[in-house]
Amino acid sequence: MKGWGWQKVHHPDEVGRVVERIKVAFATGQPWEDTFPLRSKTGEYRWFLSRALPIFDAEGKVARWFGTNTDITKQRELEQALRESRDQLEQKVTRRTAEFSRTNEILRSILSNMGDAVIVADKENNFLVFNPAAERMFGKGAMEMPLVEWPQHYGLYLPDKVTPFPHDQLPMTRSIRGEEVDNIEMFVRHEKAPHGLWTEIIGRPLRGADGDLLGGVIVCRDITQIKEEEFFRAGQSRVLEMIAADAPLSEVLKTLVLLMEGQAEGLRCSILLLNRDGKHVRHGAAPNLPEAYVKAVDGAPIGPCNGSCGTAMFTRKPVIVTNVMTDPLWRDYRDLARICGLRACWSTPILSPQGEVLGSFAMYRQEKRGPRPEEDRLTNIATHIAGIAIDRQRQHEVLRERDARISVAAESADLAFWVLYPEGDAWMSDKGRRIYGFDSNLPLTCDLILSRVHPDERAAVKAEYDRACALRGAFETEHRLLLPYGKTRWVIMRGRCLRDEHGNILETIGVTLDVSAQKQAALQLLVQREEMAHRNRVALMGEMTASFAHEINQPLTAISNKASAARRFLDRGNIDPVLLRELLEEIAADSQRAGEVMRGIRSLVRKETSEQTLLNLNAIISDTVRLVSSDVLNRESVVTTELDPNVPGVQGTLVQIQQVLLNLIINALDAMEALPPAERRVIVSTRSDKGDVAEFIVRDFGMGLPKDRPDKVFDHFFFTKQKGMGMGLAIVRSIIEAHGGTISGENAPDRGACMVVRLPAARGEVQKSKAAA
Repeated sequence: MKGWGWQKVHHPDEVGRVVERIKVAFATGQPWEDTFPLRSKTGEYRWFLSRALPIFDAEGKVARWFGTNTDITKQRELEQALRESRDQLEQKVTRRTAEFSRTNEILRSILSNMGDAVIVADKENNFLVFNPAAERMFGKGAMEMPLVEWPQHYGLYLPDKVTPFPHDQLPMTRSIRGEEVDNIEMFVRHEKAPHGLWTEIIGRPLRGADGDLLGGVIVCRDITQIKEEEFFRAGQSRVLEMIAADAPLSEVLKTLVLLMEGQAEGLRCSILLLNRDGKHVRHGAAPNLPEAYVKAVDGAPIGPCNGSCGTAMFTRKPVIVTNVMTDPLWRDYRDLARICGLRACWSTPILSPQGEVLGSFAMYRQEKRGPRPEEDRLTNIATHIAGIAIDRQRQHEVLRERDARISVAAESADLAFWVLYPEGDAWMSDKGRRIYGFDSNLPLTCDLILSRVHPDERAAVKAEYDRACALRGAFETEHRLLLPYGKTRWVIMRGRCLRDEHGNILETIGVTLDVSAQKQAALQLLVQREEMAHRNRVALMGEMTASFAHEINQPLTAISNKASAARRFLDRGNIDPVLLRELLEEIAADSQRAGEVMRGIRSLVRKETSEQTLLNLNAIISDTVRLVSSDVLNRESVVTTELDPNVPGVQGTLVQIQQVLLNLIINALDAMEALPPAERRVIVSTRSDKGDVAEFIVRDFGMGLPKDRPDKVFDHFFFTKQKGMGMGLAIVRSIIEAHGGTISGENAPDRGACMVVRLPAARGEVQKSKAAA
């Protein structure tokens, strides 16, 4: 075969192998097939598929060979590309399988170690995933069973802890139906969790790439601790509400102890109160401690070695006893503790906000140990709430004792207490209800109390109250009450507005004093005083009869004379119209003067009501001096006036002020009877004291007042002259005091006496007086 030209077109790397294959085929006479590259005319090697078949002669020997070469370059390239693609795919599958394996391991690890329960089920309700947390939560693993049996099998309940959860409303059932479920609370109770646990569930449907429902998944979170804390806080709120509602202290403390005991298995608690003597304990609450133990402790003294509670109250510090059988503090209670099954006790004093010991809170255990952090937390909460309850009850006791003392004092003083609130409600003591005519069970309001005020005075009382509220002050008003059955009652009402730090009214507190009896007595006294004053005026009229007769005779005589003159002019027929007019005008003036004298006498003698008007002291003094002028002349005396034109007006009764002046002038004239006529002089003067007081003075030059006590002249039945009863100046003083003024007597520096009367200026007159000055 050497020298064959076909060898030149073979690839040098393949020619040796091809030659060896051909030699074997020739030697064996077997057909052969092979692939190899051949060089083309362009020098490019292309792959060919070469096949050769032997052709035999009649003797069975190979006569020749028939072969073909087929260009398979493209086919080989496709096969190579296919092989490479297959290799790449195998690598990707291997890599992706490894990734899936790692992911599955991670998911299995997550599901196994996560705290939340994860459950996956297909649409036929078969569980696909039920992680360990789900097995712990529901007490069992995944099991094949009908959906309707899930609630009973896994112990699933509604939040009432009694009603089985409806199977068609289970979060998993709803998720499988395609619903999204959020924050469904479920109570779970089974053999491994006999006290139950709470779980919050979120569910979602599982869908394929085409959106078809494949099943559902739920995630269940254990919220038992959160729910227990919610229940615990709700229990604390209930206790605080009981305190705010003033429930009995024993009920409040019992509820509090039961609440604390419910937070830990096997825990028993008690609350002891420190007696008001500060030396002994009293039973507060211990619902689950033996009765024998409760009775033995009740009334025990406190001290440095008196059990956990007595020692805690004495030292004002927590006392922890981990073994009551060996601790010396329990020496006196050891046998009792053994009988009651108590082995450990720790007690904490209950203190008021002011640091005062109110009692103690204790925890008891049947095992020998000290408190755990959670139990310390419960103790802090219990002592805080118990302190509020006990301190509030003690404050109420103090208030009740104070109210009782105040009520006794109020009843003795005939006072009624009341409180008005900004919302319109009101409170009133029993005494007040009787004064205002309210039934003991009638709810009171501010408007209802105001409706009892007499209609004539209601607006003024309301205005006074509103003014006090606006000015943040107190108010006082005297007015009448008109009761439902028509009776009128006089009261004095005093109140004060209480405000918070922002100035808002909290309440208005006050008292009402029934002064009806005093008013009636004052009215009777007023009637008696007016009667005495009237008699005094009549007596004065008797003393001044000659003077009054002269005052009347003068104008009457003048009228008679002038009328006679007019008649003579008419008889003569010689009528002078101007002269006649003058005579008639003088007659009219004399008639008016006589009428004024008569009116003055009549007003002094007549009984009049004490109606007060605005009075001008200067005018009254001038009229009164003119009224007594004849008597002054008869006594050979002189009365002069020194009147201040700026003296303010006063509010008073005209006839009573005139009576005062008459009494003082007549007394002054009487005091000078023994003097020579030239020395008998009376001065009546007025002056203004800073504009808010009007003052008038009657001064004589007689013997003066008693030197040891000048004011003795105002006493009843005191007199210095033989005639009279000694009531004149006493009546004068009562009249002046009834007008809100004062009267005083003093001896003048040289001789004689001064009677000084001071009356308050009327409203509006003060400013006028100051402006005029």
